[in-house]
Amino acid sequence: MIKALNEQDLLPRIICGSSVGSIIAAYVCCHSLEELSEVMKIENYIDKPLLKFKHESFWQQVLSFARGESVLDTEHLKSLIRDAIGDITFKEVHDRYKWCLNITVTHATKTDEGLLLNYMTSPNVLIWSAVSASTAIPRFFDPVELMVKTDSGEILPYHPDNQRYIDGSVAGDLPMQRMSELFNVNTFIVS
Repeated sequence: MIKALNEQDLLPRIICGSSVGSIIAAYVCCHSLEELSEVMKIENYIDKPLLKFKHESFWQQVLSFARGESVLDTEHLKSLIRDAIGDITFKEVHDRYKWCLNITVTHATKTDEGLLLNYMTSPNVLIWSAVSASTAIPRFFDPVELMVKTDSGEILPYHPDNQRYIDGSVAGDLPMQRMSELFNVNTFIVS
């Protein structure tokens, strides 16, 4: 969808991603409009697996799943996302590339509480941590702690009490009302 909109010069500057869609939204918004045609070529990513199991043994995986533990390696996914987009915040993406990136996450213990993260609501949150949290599908990935970058460049937890977040789709896949309130958006393209 994004590739087609970009090719027709119709790509909006306000983009929201939840769950796996947050990976695509973040990757797009961490590049300039001029770079998109090149960075969106699928052949650049075919040999880079996103998923890695925690255990090599099939039976260990089954036991982990039966115990309610996650079966996929959260740290591997976080590392891939961080390597792809770097230590950039929502505010930096907005200031540098003029994108209004929005990512939804859900509180890990209060699954009816979702957050819409962007340059206005959480300017210093590192995008890789938001994407890692938004893609943390329960029972597949561990909940993720949001991280911020201080003015001095230090990386710290967003919440001092170690709050963790999971898949943004759990509490609110399509935050249309909140985006309308914040950005006066009245037309949505959903994929």
